[in-house]
Amino acid sequence: GSHQIWAMNLQHGEIGPYAGSGREARIDGPLMQAALAQPSGITADGTNLYVADSEISSIRSVSLDPKGHISTIVGLDLFEFGDIDGQGEVVRLQHPLGVAHHNGVLYVADTYNHKIKTIGPRLGTAVTFLGTGTPGLRDGETAQFYEPGGVSVADGKLYIADTNNHAIRVADLHTKHVTTLQLTGLINGAGVSMAEVWPNLEEVSLPGQTLRTGQSRLTLNVEIPAPYKLNPGSPLEYQVEVSGASPQAGRRTTVKDGQFPLQIPLALAADTAQVRVAVSFVYCRDGDEGVCVIKSLRWTIPVQTASTGEEEIRIDHPLVPEQLPTATTQLSAISNQPPTAEGEL
Repeated sequence: GSHQIWAMNLQHGEIGPYAGSGREARIDGPLMQAALAQPSGITADGTNLYVADSEISSIRSVSLDPKGHISTIVGLDLFEFGDIDGQGEVVRLQHPLGVAHHNGVLYVADTYNHKIKTIGPRLGTAVTFLGTGTPGLRDGETAQFYEPGGVSVADGKLYIADTNNHAIRVADLHTKHVTTLQLTGLINGAGVSMAEVWPNLEEVSLPGQTLRTGQSRLTLNVEIPAPYKLNPGSPLEYQVEVSGASPQAGRRTTVKDGQFPLQIPLALAADTAQVRVAVSFVYCRDGDEGVCVIKSLRWTIPVQTASTGEEEIRIDHPLVPEQLPTATTQLSAISNQPPTAEGEL
């Protein structure tokens, strides 16, 4: 990244660098002359921003006065990390990612130490607040975490994104008692995949098709009109799900340097009732005014299988940029064309 803090003027919609020279280092000084190193979490107290500067395992203070400075509260430099509480240059953190300000105290997710620490921004002190330092998932007064990331404070509670435990942990700021937030409505069972996020999703229902039982193939062709084009630097992702008496929940697959048309082998059982395919990609506009948009499409196709069915189901979808009318999808079944597999279900 750019190793900078950027600011956005909400009134004028303008954005640009606010602090950091772009060099990866720990250099204190005037805002645009100082250096940061992979700044991650950020919080504020109305006078300063406080930044978890991850790569140098430091917590930095960034003045909200445009003529102000960046200074280091705790931490030293690249490759200077550890797990040591104390004050000033004695303190060691290890790749902190999250930080939250509350009542004059910084609560820091000391990610690779599997701890939450409190930092005193005025005196440069660091004290272990939660966690044993051993990765795990344990509630109570001797809680364990596994690479905690984000932190946030509300109503006397500290909410922790416990990354490798895939959980939200809740700590009472007074008793330090930790619980795991119980989330309802999530599905995770045999043959059923967790809910997937497909950004800017458009759902399309297509007419039924008869395909050959056994090995078939699916061809996706999203036609992107000029002056737009597929962004080759962004991943193309797809997922195919087959429902029926023998459902198949295909994994989400990323195709590096993917292009349309995209051909995917299908294995269809005799009891197949429906094929659902989703694809996500980024397209951009050519020219100096270039704009990139992430787009997801998901098609649902009723399917019957037969020994004499077609070998291929092809989806042709003319993409229409966001400001234009809705496109019409064309669907056709094709026989006797050799497959070119981009991935397996």
